[in-house]
Amino acid sequence: MNDTPRIRTVLSCTLLALTVTAGATACAGSDGHPLSASPYDAADQITFAAADGARLDPEKPLEITSTDDDGRISDVTATDAAGRHLAGELTADGRTWRSTGSLAAGTRYTVRVATEDEDGAPGARTYTFETAPAKRALTVTFGPQAGTYGVGQPITADLTLPVKDRAARAVVERALKVRSTPAVEGSWYWVDDKKLHFRPKEYWPAGTLVSVTGNLDGLRVGDKLYGGPSKPLRLKIGDRIEAVADAETHYMTVRRNGEVINTIPVTTGKPGFST
Repeated sequence: MNDTPRIRTVLSCTLLALTVTAGATACAGSDGHPLSASPYDAADQITFAAADGARLDPEKPLEITSTDDDGRISDVTATDAAGRHLAGELTADGRTWRSTGSLAAGTRYTVRVATEDEDGAPGARTYTFETAPAKRALTVTFGPQAGTYGVGQPITADLTLPVKDRAARAVVERALKVRSTPAVEGSWYWVDDKKLHFRPKEYWPAGTLVSVTGNLDGLRVGDKLYGGPSKPLRLKIGDRIEAVADAETHYMTVRRNGEVINTIPVTTGKPGFST
């Protein structure tokens, strides 16, 4: 009866020893040598069309292929100079990564490729390349001019080229950013094919600071049509001035920020000739 506890104690120590041993050898390669903490240079395992410094056509997809029969690509991230990520898909066998999103025109990309060899050791390679500039550039001018405006003032956006396609219009709307302090909900509305207005859902609060920017530069808008650079705009919203005329009493009430500052007699016509 006294032997049982001793057997359990020995078994517990054995399991502990096995656990420690497994942890100690987890970082060793197939040849018994410890793997390096830093990924190896995977340049010889990858083919990349822009690796020779050529400018890529933004109308064509980006493709990266593994040339190692026993290795694979594990991950790819591609980011342009504006910080926009290029979407893509990796094949199930890890042999090829191909972009599914549109390349931006006239910009520099940084591509980081992660690989694994037959032993699972990580490799890495970073590439930079440029895309050819767009032949047609869509630019935007924001209005009104910088200054202080009333609480009902819309933001205007004038385009240099007409945009009629619904999908292309959605791209433009997403790229035009209106930020304010305090934050205000609002939307862009198309006045015609070349002009948009942004209006808040309610009036701008008095004292609001408004910032308008365009992220169209290099962005694919439509068939062979890309966005160009734009100048940002900053506005300030002044006091909320409201003038309400009453046709029955023939008086107009003027309020500033909700407080009545004046009551003025007005004419709104006469019987038979009412306004």
